[in-house]
Amino acid sequence: MDQGWDIASKLNQQPELPLLRAQCRIASQLQRWPEAASLAQQAIDLGGEEDTFLWQILGYSAMKTNDKVTARYAYETLKALDPDSDAEVWLKTLDLMETK
Repeated sequence: MDQGWDIASKLNQQPELPLLRAQCRIASQLQRWPEAASLAQQAIDLGGEEDTFLWQILGYSAMKTNDKVTARYAYETLKALDPDSDAEVWLKTLDLMETK
């Protein structure tokens, strides 16, 4: 599995939105949450601000790294972009996590 990550990391030498998106997917599949969150944020900043996949990955990866502020922001943005997404479920999950 690390070999796949090594190949994906090389793609980031000249970041472009499609390549960052692909890296983000790979990092998520490998459960490399800090990298997935960072790549999703980079892709969003490079013009992917309306890409619901990126916001979903950012939210989930941020939750996995205990960055609840970023996770909440990502899921609120996802909900605004796609009201039919599962963002509301994740926002309720965050609420439950914060009450414990």
